[in-house]
Amino acid sequence: MILEMKKYELVLLFADSVAAEDQEKVLAKIEKDIKDMIGKLNAKNNLGKKELAYVMKKVHRATFWHLKIELPVEQISAFRRKLTLNDTILRFLLVIE
Repeated sequence: MILEMKKYELVLLFADSVAAEDQEKVLAKIEKDIKDMIGKLNAKNNLGKKELAYVMKKVHRATFWHLKIELPVEQISAFRRKLTLNDTILRFLLVIE
């Protein structure tokens, strides 16, 4: 069975109050989920802490992460669901590259 793979860009926002170790744990879990879904992580960059344009969930500053991933098209809805259910992630944006 041949799976159609697509490249995606994922931006994650973590509240300023989330420790760096906790962010790394979440990123490791995301990387494991990607591998379990027969995908791969091509790049992972910490974009640093930035002031938000508007308050989200009473948070004014957030740490931004940028990931480039490849996933089978069939797995995208399940991956989005996992990101949505993760309480540590303040917000995410997943777009086709």
